Amino acid sequence: MPGSGMAELIFIAAMMVLILVISFAAVFFFMKTYRMEMAEKEKRRKARPGAAAEAEAEAEAEAEAEAEEKADVIVDGGKGVNGNGAS
Repeated sequence: MPGSGMAELIFIAAMMVLILVISFAAVFFFMKTYRMEMAEKEKRRKARPGAAAEAEAEAEAEAEAEAEEKADVIVDGGKGVNGNGAS
């Protein structure tokens, strides 16, 4: 058949376009669902009693731990308790 080579290329290109469209649609719906779930999670976290105080306490504890770690590095050059770099 004289046009079969071109027909095969068109068919392959059409299948590739179809695969891309399906992939983009799947990613779009996945991201939409992910955003909704994260919004629900945040809403539940804010609705929980004491959530703000809890989050503030966590942030304060992290900042304190970071400050202690920096102080340790400054005091003993980051060598740790044993003096060999391991704590």
